[in-house]
Amino acid sequence: MISTFLFEIISKYFFLLSADPGISGGDLFDLIFKISGLTALFLFVMTVILYARMVKLRKILKDQKSEHNNLSEKFDRELEALIKIQEDLEDLAKKYEYVLESVSNLKMEISLEEFLDKMLKMALKLVPEADWGSVIIIEDGKGRYKASVGFDFEILKTVEMDEEKMFKSKDVVIVDGITKFAEKSFDRETYEKIMKAGKGRQIYKTLAGSFWFYQNFMGGMYLDAVKPVDFSESSIRIFKFLVSVANIYLLLRRFYELEKIYHYEIINSILSLMNLRIPRAEYHAKNTAVLAVKIGKKMNLSQDELESLFWASILHDIGKIGIPDEILNKPTTLTDIEYDLVRTHVVLGEDLLASSDYLRKLADVIRHQCERWDGSGYPDGLSGENIPLLSRILHVSCAYNAMRTDKPFKKALTFEEAIEELRINSGKQFDPVVVEIALKILRDEDENWMVTEDVNVNLLKNEVMG
Repeated sequence: MISTFLFEIISKYFFLLSADPGISGGDLFDLIFKISGLTALFLFVMTVILYARMVKLRKILKDQKSEHNNLSEKFDRELEALIKIQEDLEDLAKKYEYVLESVSNLKMEISLEEFLDKMLKMALKLVPEADWGSVIIIEDGKGRYKASVGFDFEILKTVEMDEEKMFKSKDVVIVDGITKFAEKSFDRETYEKIMKAGKGRQIYKTLAGSFWFYQNFMGGMYLDAVKPVDFSESSIRIFKFLVSVANIYLLLRRFYELEKIYHYEIINSILSLMNLRIPRAEYHAKNTAVLAVKIGKKMNLSQDELESLFWASILHDIGKIGIPDEILNKPTTLTDIEYDLVRTHVVLGEDLLASSDYLRKLADVIRHQCERWDGSGYPDGLSGENIPLLSRILHVSCAYNAMRTDKPFKKALTFEEAIEELRINSGKQFDPVVVEIALKILRDEDENWMVTEDVNVNLLKNEVMG
């Protein structure tokens, strides 16, 4: 509005000059004075306006800079958190590998006490929050200490606890003040012996894991913190893994001791344990065994070879018990580190079976079940007929049943899609002769041979082998 007014006065000045050349100097002076004053006022107002806008702009820039800094700090925090998660996962993977390597070197010939002592010391090394620990095994209905660290073991060896009064759980749990539980559960003499062995130290928290054989409690491993701490999620996971590995080792040890007398029951318990870790593992194992034996019969295998093929098929995934739950049941694609860890299951399975006189003959079949006809498999990169025949048959049967089973990250293939996959990979992944026989069986019998997971494994063996 000021600029418009100024323009009008200047226009009026030039109009007067043009209209009246004789206009007096005084009138001109007054007019120029007005113009000069208004110009100054205009410049002042414009300066104030520009300054106000600059202040506002500076504030906007300052706010934007502050917001940028906040976003940058948030990004840095999230990046640090992701790096920490990655470091924790790598650390956890290294711990898993350490456990698997350590356990695979153990033999059944070592004493139970020596094995449990090694497992306990390994647990204390991998769970930094724990100071002391102990392992108790049930013998003749009584809980007896078989290993300890921190306690006076000579005193603990004299302690006997009634099985029904002992602390037990189906999963790893954190117990606050376990000495109070002992005081309430055991007689005075037993409680005082335990306290004396613990040198009167207060136990703040205990990480407890139990060993099970079917529904029978076999004992447990207990890690104690004698100072106020919280067990980290990473420590709980690795301890759970250790308890699981120790549990399966104890089951196999029992199998080793009982040999053929109770081997059907032991294998059933292993299948049940696998079923807890891997969804539908028992269903997959039994159907893999049925198809494998059908193929073996068509290939004129001997009765001994068919029996070995059946049990190798039943136990082919036993090594996966040593793979963490979060990897086995991961709903997304595995990382390279995770996949490499999964690949160790065939070697771990071989090691577990090789320690048993009865199952040793199956170890080689288990080791080479993931070798490929073209030599690109693992663990040894064998090719063609260098791969044991039973392993080649198991590979085809296992692959077909796996394709027909839903997974956390992938739906099952249809019957026709699975058959097509076998055909496409014949001569690449699979032995072409085995595939040809498998396809004929599948075309002729459809899937009428499939069984449910609740069928008794011994009855299934007799039916399939008959």
